[in-house]
Amino acid sequence: RTGSGRAQRPGQTLLDFQIAAGQGFMSIAGDSVAQTQRRIVETLRMDYATFINSAFLRQGHADEFTVKPPGDRKKVLSDIMGLSLYDELEEKARSRAREREQQQGALESAIEEMQHEIGRRAEYEAALAEVTGELEGIGEVVGERESQLMMLREQKRALDFKQEQLTDLAGAVEQAGEELARWQARLSEHSRRIAEHENLLEQRSTVEQGYVQLQEARKEAEELGLKLEKSFSLGRRKDSLLQTVNESRGRKLEERGRVQSRVEELEAKASGIAALQQQLAEANARRDRIVETEKELEDQKRQAQELAVQIQYMKSASNEAVQDVKELKDKLALLMRGDARCPLCDAELGVQGKQRIENRYRAELSTKADSQRRSAAEMQRKAAEHQQMARQVSQLESRVNQERVSIQSQIARLENDIALARQAEVELGNVKAELSRVEHQLTRGEFAVDEQRALSEVMQQIADLGYDADRHQQARGLVAELDKYEDLRRKVEEAERNLPSETAALKQAEEAITAWESTLNNNRVRAAVLADEVAAMPGLALQLSQAEQEYSSLRQRETGVRDRMVAVQERLARCSELESRKLEKEGELRRASRDKGIYEELAQAFGKRGVQAFLIESAIPEIEQEANRLLGRMTDQRMHINIDTQRETKKGETVETLDIKISDELGTRSYEMYSGGEAFRINLALRIALSRLLARRAGAPLPTLFIDEGFGTQDSRGLGKLVEAINSIQDDFKKIVVITHLDELKETFPVRIEVSKTTEGSTISLS
Repeated sequence: RTGSGRAQRPGQTLLDFQIAAGQGFMSIAGDSVAQTQRRIVETLRMDYATFINSAFLRQGHADEFTVKPPGDRKKVLSDIMGLSLYDELEEKARSRAREREQQQGALESAIEEMQHEIGRRAEYEAALAEVTGELEGIGEVVGERESQLMMLREQKRALDFKQEQLTDLAGAVEQAGEELARWQARLSEHSRRIAEHENLLEQRSTVEQGYVQLQEARKEAEELGLKLEKSFSLGRRKDSLLQTVNESRGRKLEERGRVQSRVEELEAKASGIAALQQQLAEANARRDRIVETEKELEDQKRQAQELAVQIQYMKSASNEAVQDVKELKDKLALLMRGDARCPLCDAELGVQGKQRIENRYRAELSTKADSQRRSAAEMQRKAAEHQQMARQVSQLESRVNQERVSIQSQIARLENDIALARQAEVELGNVKAELSRVEHQLTRGEFAVDEQRALSEVMQQIADLGYDADRHQQARGLVAELDKYEDLRRKVEEAERNLPSETAALKQAEEAITAWESTLNNNRVRAAVLADEVAAMPGLALQLSQAEQEYSSLRQRETGVRDRMVAVQERLARCSELESRKLEKEGELRRASRDKGIYEELAQAFGKRGVQAFLIESAIPEIEQEANRLLGRMTDQRMHINIDTQRETKKGETVETLDIKISDELGTRSYEMYSGGEAFRINLALRIALSRLLARRAGAPLPTLFIDEGFGTQDSRGLGKLVEAINSIQDDFKKIVVITHLDELKETFPVRIEVSKTTEGSTISLS
């Protein structure tokens, strides 16, 4: 069934497909409407077109099957019989045939390539014989060149060894020269040091005397340095105490300044009391004048209000006058219609009476119009006067409010200033006494007393220390002048200690120089001999290089010939392998050709002209028999249906078709020539026959027949025949549903679902 089991958005098409599962239904719908539709068709094994052409006679579409072209009718019949399975089988057979055809082409191409390669066997065998002879000739030459090369390499190794000896001797000569130069340098260094040590020992007495003077000068400088450090410490203490005393005095001066400023401030405030009282009196006088102005403002407001009342009264009078004028004009309009009757009481007026009333109305209209114009002018004048007065009142009220706020603020400020001035008079005496006390402390130095006492003590200690900066400078200069004697004294001691060892080292250097001179001369003689023997090295190396190149070229040539021989052997082996594979491919080709023919025959058998045509041909008599049985029952055997599946063309050829021929006592006529009632009976007979075929079809779970209306074309006798025909097939279907509005027809069926329209909507009942 279809339902709304899923959430949906406004405007979204929903198609659900559910099956019974336990106590409810389970959805088996697809991910989209199209997928769900395909699943429904696969499950029911029919599409919508098949359904409405067989099991469902829609209202107004009972001829859905009859009026279709022959090709479409044949397709519907094919779908009802489930012949789409053969279409699938036909397509699968054709697909397999195409696969075998492609396989056949690939096999033929492969066999052709194999045959071409096998045909070159004789060529490969001749090439193998040629390569084998060439390889034997090259092998003999390679052996000769290899012996010659081994001899030259042995000579080269002997000369290489001598070259190595010559290189070693060159290194030994260089080393002996370096050692000789090193020992000569050491001899020179030892001689220089001995001379320096002897020179220092000659200055021993002078150096000892200078060293003693240096020790005395250092002692004096150290004593003066200690006094300088103590002086620095006392100086830092003095500076700290002096800073504390100065800071205390500065704070006391700042205190005096603050008190002096406060005295001046209080004196200034106290001296202004008289002026402030005078200003307060003037401000109070201004406030009194503002009160008088406020009284005038109230009078003006009252006058403006009275004028506004007058204007309002005049507006009301003007509106009444306008209404009176309108009523007079309406009365005149009634009189002007030509009727000589009173427009109010309908009494006969006559011409003179009508004229008299008209003149009186016109006079009243003129009077009221003049009065209205005068009232309007007076009202306009008073409105202008009221506007001017309101503007003046607003300006005066704004000015009075501003002045009142200003004077009140001024009076409050003056009263506050006077109070502050009186308070300043009281405070002034105390502040002057404070100022006198601070000045007395500054004069007598009554601040930082402990720090001033400590400062005096530190100054005395500095004086008692007796540090002389000039004498300290002289002592440090003398130390710097005599400092060289300390280094000279150390060097004299080292010279006295090192002179014996330097003398021994000088003798050792002289002996080593003699030994290295002898070694150097012997190595130079041996190197000259080896150099003469190694002179033949370049010629031998050139000869060896040429021999190696020739040998390498021959080996490369031999390798190339061997590679060619291997390639030819591989090709011959490939030919043998291809002969075996060719036999296999030929067998596969025969099987593919045979299978292709089988699948082509199957495709033709499963096609429209094969099994399907045979099945349709076998079903046509059944459909004709059932349709004619029903039609005969509904028409008292007057009408007969004949279905042709083939017809002959003008060219004499036979083509597939599905033509419906209808005959009665007047002969065979086309479907369009029958009346509406006759056509409906023809359609009903055919559709019921198709439905029975559909109900019996294997795998189609729809043994139900739906007939929606179409009975209006039948007379009472025809309806009886239709009901009789429907009842005669009730055992062929599990359910037959007839939809009708005809009361005489619905009473003939035992089970009915009646739909009734009410004011609250449609209702159903089962009977």
